[in-house]
Amino acid sequence: MHLYDQLQQHFIIPNAYTNWKNYREELTQSLIKETNQITLPLSFHANMAETDWLPTLLIVGAGACNDLDLQQLLPHYSHITLLDSNSNSMQQALHTYHLTEHPDISCLSESLIGITDEHYMELCDELQFYLAESKEQLSPQSFAKHAVSLVNEQLAHRRPFSLPERSYDYVCCFGVHSQLLAMYSYIYHAFDVNLRDSIFHSFDPSICDMAEANYMNYLKEQNDQLIPELNTQLLSCATRTVWIGLEQQRTNDSNHSPIEGARQALNDLAARKLPFHIRNTVWPFYPDGNISYDMQIIQIPLV
Repeated sequence: MHLYDQLQQHFIIPNAYTNWKNYREELTQSLIKETNQITLPLSFHANMAETDWLPTLLIVGAGACNDLDLQQLLPHYSHITLLDSNSNSMQQALHTYHLTEHPDISCLSESLIGITDEHYMELCDELQFYLAESKEQLSPQSFAKHAVSLVNEQLAHRRPFSLPERSYDYVCCFGVHSQLLAMYSYIYHAFDVNLRDSIFHSFDPSICDMAEANYMNYLKEQNDQLIPELNTQLLSCATRTVWIGLEQQRTNDSNHSPIEGARQALNDLAARKLPFHIRNTVWPFYPDGNISYDMQIIQIPLV
């Protein structure tokens, strides 16, 4: 099994559908409540098809839709589009909600930032090749520097997927901003753990820590650029309302450490000076591991 395939297994949260039941119901009902407030068009008549007056919905980073109930949502929209780079997860969502053949729901397998599974697999391969070729001259600093150069090259040549402007009435994007570059972080961490137990065992741990910090700081800088790009896409492709769900911090985190990606997203939205409403809730991310997040659900009206 390819290293990247192994890492992907860590992104599968056990029992998410069951554990997120109340959270899913809360998010689903918040969308339905807002959608039900729309007014009928002036041209409405008794024989008008629902597709002619019900709004459309785009779910960005849909995955398996463990946080939104597609069965409950579907009657309130003329069409729902799921967008995610992982097509298997979206097919799982359709299977979960018994909507595999439903004509009013479709899947769009794309990456809004232009980074795909192929990029991650290539990074793993390139780092493994580098280790094989550079054992004698290798240090934590040189490894981190090379990793940064590889990621930088990929980001410089990425091809983002662009959504047409004003193509959906409603757009929602929950828990996505913090994950934009998360796989790059996981890949480095996987290599770093193994290297500390082998090639880097003679180095002071603080040197490894510093090299890792330099790499992570680079990712933070990239998030500073990518997050506004994503927000612009979300805001420009909607006509009525955009919902964005951001992890404020780990619940019960005494240090109140901000979540990277989510932090930049909130700062960017504030800088745009758009009117928005914030509702706080808790995402029971992985109860068995005592992991939950204080969430900010941001509703941005566009009309």
